[in-house]
Amino acid sequence: MGAGIAKLFRNRFGRKNYLKSLQNKPGEIAALQDSGRFVFYLVTKPKYFQKPKPKDLLHSLISLKNFCLEHGINNLSMPKISTGRDRLSWELTVKPMLARVFVNSNIKITVFTPRGEQKTTWSEENLKRLLLTLLLRHWNRGYRSLIQKKFVTFRRYENYVWSHEFFPTEVEIRL
Repeated sequence: MGAGIAKLFRNRFGRKNYLKSLQNKPGEIAALQDSGRFVFYLVTKPKYFQKPKPKDLLHSLISLKNFCLEHGINNLSMPKISTGRDRLSWELTVKPMLARVFVNSNIKITVFTPRGEQKTTWSEENLKRLLLTLLLRHWNRGYRSLIQKKFVTFRRYENYVWSHEFFPTEVEIRL
């Protein structure tokens, strides 16, 4: 809670000592009740200066969903979590993870973005680098192809969900 949006929330809602006393571990959440609503802190890393692991973010989101279901919470508002200083990709990691966790829950999620934020665009060169990196990672796991019928397809890699929806179909990789 030393930087980023967590610091803004800490300054706005306070109770830092209470939150520390909970001693939550990565993959858990801390909930504060404030003026008839809940404020959630997703614990995704042991120390504020470390980077989160996708599995810890996934477990935190599952904990958040379970809390919401137990307490009858049907609406969540949040920023693009874990994408600022934590450097996780919204489009490739966090958004698919949110969709997978909350898919059949009837919980409406509203995601707010900072003013002036631009949409991510992928250059062909960056796509080639990303696909080559993924191919090399999966090659060691026994997968031999990421490209089938002009569509880019990905297998599940740890807790990431990859899909051809994020990439144009005309990208061609020549090794």
